Amino acid sequence: MDIGIKKPVSTDYYEIKLVFDTKVVECLKNQLLEANEQLSASLTKTKELETLLQSSDDDAKTAKIVHLEDACQRRNKDLQECSEMCRVLNAETKRLQEDLSASQNQLGKVSQELNTWKEKAQNLESKVLDVSMQKMAVQKESNLSLADRLKIAEGQVEQLDKENSRLTDQLREVIGMNTRWQRYNEQREVHVLKLTKTNQHQQSKITVLEQQKRDLEQSINGLNVMLQKLKDEQRKNTDAAILALEHQVAQREDRISELVEELSALKMYIQGGENESGLPQRAEDKERIQLLEQQAKTYKDDFEQERRDRERLQSNVDILRHRLHSTSRKLAALEQENTYTTPNVGLKTGSAPVYQPPRGLVARGIARPRYTSDEDTYLTSNVEIDGQDEPDGQGSNTEPLQCPRCAQEFSVANHCSFMTHVGICLDQ
Repeated sequence: MDIGIKKPVSTDYYEIKLVFDTKVVECLKNQLLEANEQLSASLTKTKELETLLQSSDDDAKTAKIVHLEDACQRRNKDLQECSEMCRVLNAETKRLQEDLSASQNQLGKVSQELNTWKEKAQNLESKVLDVSMQKMAVQKESNLSLADRLKIAEGQVEQLDKENSRLTDQLREVIGMNTRWQRYNEQREVHVLKLTKTNQHQQSKITVLEQQKRDLEQSINGLNVMLQKLKDEQRKNTDAAILALEHQVAQREDRISELVEELSALKMYIQGGENESGLPQRAEDKERIQLLEQQAKTYKDDFEQERRDRERLQSNVDILRHRLHSTSRKLAALEQENTYTTPNVGLKTGSAPVYQPPRGLVARGIARPRYTSDEDTYLTSNVEIDGQDEPDGQGSNTEPLQCPRCAQEFSVANHCSFMTHVGICLDQ
């Protein structure tokens, strides 16, 4: 049966040409290799001859040189011929290579065309086979009886029922998988929303904490500045008050010494007059002596009262220094805690200035205390403090400050007013 297939173009010509070109290229390569070998042999002989020339006499050398020049000229001619042949062969080789490439391309195209025609032929053969099978099935069905046809139909119906059941099960399974996937998708969306809310909540917390950190840093910086100012002011006022009190105490002691010396001299003068004259003391002298004794006693009482007031003031100053030092340590601890909780803030641990106690006021005859460390609490050994020190805070110091001259009382919160009053009162 003719199915109308067109025969492809024959490829024998291209194959023969390809084989011939390949052989020609191999021959040219062999000739080129032989020429290279000959050239190498010529070079080797030239080296041998040079060695021979170095070892023989002049006549032999001359004859050998002439012979070698002739041989060299012949070799050069042969070499030129070989070079020309190589050049021609290279051109021919390039042309043959181009022809070979073209032949290979043409052969590839022909092979593709041949494969295409083969596929078409196979498709037509399969179609013819299907048509033949259909014709044979129709002929068989025409030869079958009605009962056989009914059995065949029942078998087909049964197969269709099975296929329907299988498809129904697959559909049910797909619906179940789709339902589970939708449920999983809903749960995933709920989880994503929950994570988003949690992230937003954490971000808001982080923002609040950062704001609190900045506020705390500002508070710490403000407290550091305020603490430094208070320390400077207290040190200045305390030093001024101590110097004024020391000056006043020195004046009082000098005055008391003068009065005591004057009283002693007067007593000695009176006793000497009595011994010389044998007369009793006059009433004016007794009155003057009593007045001087009263004056001396008054000065002594004032001095002792001033000393007690000075010790009381020193005790209050020591308590304030102790509390100031405790506040500095607490502030340093807060800064260190803030540095540990927020390591990127850049605050240095212990950046608060360490308090160094100034020169304290002590009575005559009492050695000044020595300090082994700047962090030691300044408490003199001759001052007693009733009770235990209370922690820092508002209203922690209930004992008022008292002026050593006029006994006017001030609260601890009005320390600046107290120091101003003491300076004015002592200058009067």
